[in-house]
Amino acid sequence: MYCNKCKGYSNIKTGILRKTEKCHHPYESQVYKIRVHKPGTKRNYKALVLITKNVKEAEQQRLLFIKLLKEHDYNLASIETENRVDIYSMPYQIDKFLRFLDNEDVPEHLQIHLSKGTINDYERNFKYFFESLIRSKISVNSIKVTEITDKYVGIFHSYLINKPVSNKTYNNIMSSLNVFFKHMIEHEHLSINNPFLNVQRKHINYKPLTFTSEEFEKILQVMTPENGCDKKKRNHYKPWLVKSYKLAAYSCLRLEELVYLKYSEIRKSDETGYLMIEAENIKVNNLKGYTRTEEKVIKEIPVINEMLRVLMNDFDFKNNQNTDQYVIAPKLSRSNVYNIIGKSFTHFKRKAGINDEKCFKDLRTTFITQLQLTYNDPMLTKAISNHAGTDVILKHYFDKQRATKVAKSFTVFGNSSK
Repeated sequence: MYCNKCKGYSNIKTGILRKTEKCHHPYESQVYKIRVHKPGTKRNYKALVLITKNVKEAEQQRLLFIKLLKEHDYNLASIETENRVDIYSMPYQIDKFLRFLDNEDVPEHLQIHLSKGTINDYERNFKYFFESLIRSKISVNSIKVTEITDKYVGIFHSYLINKPVSNKTYNNIMSSLNVFFKHMIEHEHLSINNPFLNVQRKHINYKPLTFTSEEFEKILQVMTPENGCDKKKRNHYKPWLVKSYKLAAYSCLRLEELVYLKYSEIRKSDETGYLMIEAENIKVNNLKGYTRTEEKVIKEIPVINEMLRVLMNDFDFKNNQNTDQYVIAPKLSRSNVYNIIGKSFTHFKRKAGINDEKCFKDLRTTFITQLQLTYNDPMLTKAISNHAGTDVILKHYFDKQRATKVAKSFTVFGNSSK
């Protein structure tokens, strides 16, 4: 037995479909899944999700699966064809799609490199879709992708509206289902229609926010061991967080780029002689699937005086320069550092009484907004922030409220007394 939600396994001991131990997810989440270790390897497993919910049929398919594995030298693609699974089964195609996103048995030239969080988002959106159908008394155990029509999309639409979710989240969820159906048509070559292709996307009124210097200082001041615990008694304080937030504010790096920043990526430019951050643009490289060193997009950001002071005073940059050591909390795992920084910032921001709409990413918005207001040069801002176009900057990273405040001193005819 395999649970698609908690990822738990348990052996079949009875003739009924049962939940995995300590699992409280709904019946629809449970499937029969065969998982066979390839002899002579350490962690090479071949898996097959079964469409049947009959234990006797499952046992027959298990024996057949093992037999075919041996006959085809563990080539899963050949086995799926010969085993004649129901390729139009929605649960089967979802499982296969998620394995594709995780690059399982995917040729190298077709591989995409998504974060675990992005793959989890797809899983969660599929869960929402099934929940919407279940609430409408529609059985999802054996539903086929060919059955998904505008009627089902309409049910899902109503479910999301009543949930409710933001317009941005709504668009992201519908887009993920669109990508899934597009994948089945273009990659799996299924003869189906894409009912999510023409879903009307909701308008998003982007409202980038920035921090004032007073707000940022207030957050840093409340970051003490005494203020570390939240209502659930979780301690968010770490001694290295204050300097990490300063580095974030002065570097214009995204959180994931900040976490993976190494001292060796902070070096003098051969052309200018100034210190620069030359780090991978992780977001773009992941979206584009750039994995080879020669194709990766590298961003170049000047080390401004505020950042240089933090590096010298708080990170002992002189002694660590040119090393491949991570700048922030080098002894911890990167995923751990990522989670700590994001969650702790939210906690201490609330402790400081700062607008709850503002979040960690708005430190980067603050940098980009101030850069544009100071130099009034969209191309300069585009180059430093490493965006594809100035329209992205104005839409997603330019705080119009701050621009309004700056414009208060503007006079239409300048200082002319005439």
